[in-house]
Amino acid sequence: MSVSLETDYPFKNSFIYRVNSEKKTAAKLYIRIPSFAKNIKLNGESIGKRPMLKLGGFEAGETVIRLEYEVEAKIITSPSGLYTARRGSLLFSLPIAYEKRPVEYTRAGVERKFPYCDYHIKGVSDWNFGFASDLLEVNEKEIGNMPFAYETPPVTLTAELSHIDWGLEPRYDSICAAKPKSRVALDAPQKIELYPYGCARLRMTEVPKVKLK
Repeated sequence: MSVSLETDYPFKNSFIYRVNSEKKTAAKLYIRIPSFAKNIKLNGESIGKRPMLKLGGFEAGETVIRLEYEVEAKIITSPSGLYTARRGSLLFSLPIAYEKRPVEYTRAGVERKFPYCDYHIKGVSDWNFGFASDLLEVNEKEIGNMPFAYETPPVTLTAELSHIDWGLEPRYDSICAAKPKSRVALDAPQKIELYPYGCARLRMTEVPKVKLK
């Protein structure tokens, strides 16, 4: 018996399992259902909330199993006391534009030359934001050959963010403080796209909720 799976998870939450067997079998297939799954459907029929789907008693030939469910985009609390946006198994981040400069050197007789060298990365876009509301808009897009590419994220969330006076780490001029100095909004909320964590090369993932003036 063999089992194959077709899916675009974690960007889309639909799954096609194909069970192929040369003869009737009592073998069982166990499929874990994430706790965040909602409106779960098996072969088009709604099923109740459950942590595990147990299937068995497959006939000879191919059995097709279609599983799908919905997930909610929401803002959750992180262990640090800040907040992050999540949808299903994906965390989302504010992508930061940056400049990348190669750093070439020789150490212990080993040359580090471009492109096999270190790089100095400096952010060049605003990062000092906080969530101005709990509203999140889901934007589903095409999934390319490189799903976590920065240029073409398969799904994004549009959030309402406002600038805050975050502050910098002592003795640094470009590293943000671990915790924001102020959570009071400096301006009106603006809509900004958040990328899946793996798509944003330089990012802010945990930010505060702001106090609007």
